[in-house]
Amino acid sequence: MLEEAKQQLLNEANYTLEAYYLERYSTHLAGEEDYCMPEVITALSSPSVLAMTFIEGQDLDTLACAQQSVRNKAVEQLITLFLHELFTFKLVQTDPNFANYRYQIDEQRLVLLDFGATRELPQHISDGYKRLLAAAINSDRKEVAAAAKHIGYFAEGLAQEYTDNVVDIFLLACEPLRFQGEYDFANSDLAKRIKELGLAMSANSEHWHTPPVDALFVHRKLGGLFLIGATLGAKLDVNRVYRHFLSAHRQ
Repeated sequence: MLEEAKQQLLNEANYTLEAYYLERYSTHLAGEEDYCMPEVITALSSPSVLAMTFIEGQDLDTLACAQQSVRNKAVEQLITLFLHELFTFKLVQTDPNFANYRYQIDEQRLVLLDFGATRELPQHISDGYKRLLAAAINSDRKEVAAAAKHIGYFAEGLAQEYTDNVVDIFLLACEPLRFQGEYDFANSDLAKRIKELGLAMSANSEHWHTPPVDALFVHRKLGGLFLIGATLGAKLDVNRVYRHFLSAHRQ
C-alpha cells in the first residue's frame, strides 16, 4: 500500500501523464452537455508544466447558497460521472475535493479540472462493484460477500466474523442507493456510523486484511463525493439516478 501511495504522488507530479488522462476524459465525455473540461496546450506543456485553456466557472462550494435544485443537479452530475468512471470508462479521478471542480451555474454544467490522481481500473474490479451494488440494493448479504470476494476483499482462511463485518459496512455504505426517495446528505450521520463500524473491526488484529488497492481508491472517491453532497446540502434520489444510468448504458 505504501508503494502504491508513493507511486500515486509521483503520478500526480507528472503533468505529461495528467495531460494524457485529461485528453482521455475529453474523449469519453465528448458531446456530454453536463460537463466541460479545459484543453491541453501541448506546445506550452512539459512533465513539470501543464498549460490548459481557461474555463469560466465559480467555486463548487459556493453552490451551498444556490437553489436546492441547482445543488441537487450538481451532485447528480458528480454521481453520474462516477458511475461512468467505474462502469464505462474504467478510469477514475480519485481525488474529488472541491478545488478540482468548478460550476457554470447558468448552464448548470460541471467543470472538471484536475486529473493528477486518475487511476485505471481492472475489468474485474468494475464487474465486482456492479455485482456488489446490485446485491446491496436487494440487501442480499450472501451475494454482497461473493461480490466483495470477486473484488479481492477476502483471502482464504479469514474469520467469518470479519467477512460479516465487511458485508455490514458495504450494506451501510450503500444506504443512499437503497433509500426510496430523496436522500438528505446533510442530515445523514452515515459517515459517522461507517467510521464506528470500521474502528470496531480494526480493534481485532486477527481480522486485519489489506483490501485491494484499487478498491481503496474507489472508496476514496465515494467518500469525497458524499462529503460534497453533505456540504452542498443535496437531497437526491440516488436509487433513481443509478437505475437511470443502468437503463441508459446497458452493456
